[in-house]
Amino acid sequence: MTPDELATVLRQNAGNNPARSAAVELLVWHDYWIRRMAFYPEKHYVDRHGDVDWVELAQAVVRDEFHASTSELKILSIACSLVGTLAVDLRDCVTGLGPATLGRVLTAVAQAAGRPEVFSA
Repeated sequence: MTPDELATVLRQNAGNNPARSAAVELLVWHDYWIRRMAFYPEKHYVDRHGDVDWVELAQAVVRDEFHASTSELKILSIACSLVGTLAVDLRDCVTGLGPATLGRVLTAVAQAAGRPEVFSA
């Protein structure tokens, strides 16, 4: 499955759940994780139907199983947090993010809260 195909399936699977939609959109926008999930689904808890096991993914973050940059891990942690599978310290997660990334995170938080109109990056 290509990254674009996976993004489409993840969006469909998120359905009308604002938190899942926000998490998926954050990963799609950031691009790094969606590519890794597409090319290595077995390592990123994506089944053949394009469903993410968010609980297992969050546990893998806690176990420090991923080799990625600090900002890439922050994005994945925030995405897991949006769906409620990982508690994060927002101060730690947003510190050091660039303006575009921070704006996208704020957009995702507003979307997860069901208020996408509040902040749009």
